[in-house]
Amino acid sequence: MGGDFDKLRYYLPTTVVKSIEDRLQDEKKSMEAPMVESLTAVTMFVDVAGFTKLTKKLSGVTYGQELLTDALNKYLSFLVKTISGAGGDVLKFAGDALVALWPLNLYERKNFEAAQATIQAALECISVDSGFNSIQIPPDSELSQVFDDERDGLVTLADKVTKVVMLQIKVGISEGPVRILHLGGNSDNIVPERFEYIGVGQALTEAFQCENYCSPRDIVVTEHVRNFEGVRESFVFSNVYPKKKASEKKPVAKKKRKKKTEV
Repeated sequence: MGGDFDKLRYYLPTTVVKSIEDRLQDEKKSMEAPMVESLTAVTMFVDVAGFTKLTKKLSGVTYGQELLTDALNKYLSFLVKTISGAGGDVLKFAGDALVALWPLNLYERKNFEAAQATIQAALECISVDSGFNSIQIPPDSELSQVFDDERDGLVTLADKVTKVVMLQIKVGISEGPVRILHLGGNSDNIVPERFEYIGVGQALTEAFQCENYCSPRDIVVTEHVRNFEGVRESFVFSNVYPKKKASEKKPVAKKKRKKKTEV
């Protein structure tokens, strides 16, 4: 059993694997859908800024999609390693975005400790300036002609002639209740029972909303997270407002890149 579940961890979040393992080991619990696991977690939503625009530019270029896929795969791999190394659990991928959790019960952390780890991981994710998040464009190439306007915000100059397309992210962070729904259980004519897991809850919704306040390389957290003991003292924050209908929205806390102290 243990070896089989170790292999599942390559494909499923630790939170989901642990839930399945607990149910199989507990005779009082069943594997019949629907199943609900309730937990409290710090949540992170990460989205690559300008990805749709970048995809459109590369769609008509020879090997453009291959270059984009390779760059995105390297960058997402870096993000996953950074998040996992900080005690986070990547719940879902959605194209160029991902959702991660820091469940409080998984590592017996307090909410402010998980929040500190989440923000620190986010800082590391946005500060990467190596080849993990860039596409080098040789001069006099077909790609160079596509990215001929630096004003579109997609390219920078590595030197006088070499252009670089940077993949930059926006991060939203919250904390609160999360539910993992295990749905399905019906045959799809390939396997007897097909299940799917979905994360829902206030903390996830708020993390998604925070990302709407972001510019590239911004980290936006809810006021609730900012006010945790130990968090407010460890980082420098400022209030931000949504880009649309600012007068109708309440301010949230925006994490600046400059840190007051190390976490």
